[in-house]
Amino acid sequence: MLTHKSLFIVDPMSPKLIKSLSDEFDVHYYPTQSADFIQSLKIQCDYIICRSRHQINRAWLNSFLALKGVIRAGSGMNNICIDSLKERGVKYCNFPDVNTRAVAEYAIGILICTYRHLFSANSMLKKGVWDKKNFMGHELSGKTVGLIGVGNIGKALAKLLQVFEVKVLYANKSNTVVEEIQGRLVSLDELCGCADIICVQVPLNKSTYQLVDSTLIDRMVKKPIILNLSRFDVFEFLSVVKAAEEGRIRAAIIDPVEKEHMELISTLQLENMIMMPHLGGNTFESQDRLLSMIEKKLDEWSS
Repeated sequence: MLTHKSLFIVDPMSPKLIKSLSDEFDVHYYPTQSADFIQSLKIQCDYIICRSRHQINRAWLNSFLALKGVIRAGSGMNNICIDSLKERGVKYCNFPDVNTRAVAEYAIGILICTYRHLFSANSMLKKGVWDKKNFMGHELSGKTVGLIGVGNIGKALAKLLQVFEVKVLYANKSNTVVEEIQGRLVSLDELCGCADIICVQVPLNKSTYQLVDSTLIDRMVKKPIILNLSRFDVFEFLSVVKAAEEGRIRAAIIDPVEKEHMELISTLQLENMIMMPHLGGNTFESQDRLLSMIEKKLDEWSS
């Protein structure tokens, strides 16, 4: 790997990753600074590593004319203006499989916690209330799980679900059979009509923006648990809250809550609205995989 290249890390990353890359690059770390601040710096930037906080667009390219590559440290590319990068000959990549196992395991865990009321039971005990009879739960076994989106995460989740002897239905945009999944391809209507649990793991784009809205929820016959493993805006938030409040769904689990959503959820008290600060891929193991992938890609670009 060539030395003295300038590397901008513009989102929070693990100290281990920063230390490792600092051995070979002139690392500039801006985990909380604004895009305007970073773009105003009069420093050469050869490579950028980002997550989803910034829109990497033409303004970044105009600020860093020597830019050679952009690494999205994760899967989604909706915050990267690929057309602009292509126009300037700037390389780019993402790592769609880096968090797959972590997210699939997380989904199983949080579904069990929700079905068994573990969050509420823990909260009540800490308030000094011992209550068992009101926390009767359900098993995953025998349930019908609907997967909307069967990319890397959908496939991994389907595989883990086999252990629990559930029936898996799945729907995808191409309406094509996925051989790796032991389940049945169905229409979105049939999935909504049959599923006890609906897991959504799709990229955020024009066709998936607010995909889960009041109209789709009205088609969910069995009042399912719905789980968002995608991006916050794949769910139409206020419609989901209303459905949870009215008992039209058993629960909603929204993992990808970012800092900009805090004002929206700050007064939410519904126990069947379970919100998490984007923890799905947040494991030490996935961070180690990410570090290895980033080092390999930078070595390839720099050689």
